[in-house]
Amino acid sequence: MTNLIELAEFVRVNLRVPVQGNAKQLILTLSLNSGRTQTVLVSIKQASEGQLIEVRSRCGVISDAKSIRALLKRNLTTGLGGIAMEKVEGHHVIDYVQRLVVPPGLGVNIAEFLDTISSIGVQADVIESKLGHADVF
Repeated sequence: MTNLIELAEFVRVNLRVPVQGNAKQLILTLSLNSGRTQTVLVSIKQASEGQLIEVRSRCGVISDAKSIRALLKRNLTTGLGGIAMEKVEGHHVIDYVQRLVVPPGLGVNIAEFLDTISSIGVQADVIESKLGHADVF
């Protein structure tokens, strides 16, 4: 079984990023090549097929239907991860999310996990920049 405490150490050592959080959620702050930073959240959920590691980064608040449709259409062409929308405190917020499945009895593929964190951070920052937002976590 994979736990966040073990994963936090892999992230600290391999990605050299600050890691905060607890046994339920990690909060990572990635420094990007653009000079910007992006916050990435990592959590683990139990599922019938094993564990789901969710890697998520907030892109920003969005209000017009045209932009929402354009962002959600991006899911059709994106190989890894996807756009998710939820309503928070009366605002529609956009997150970039990817889930990794860890089958029962197996450990997480660390290389895939680390690549996912980096990819989600970069992609979320691209969308956040287009929306004109700063880091909103």
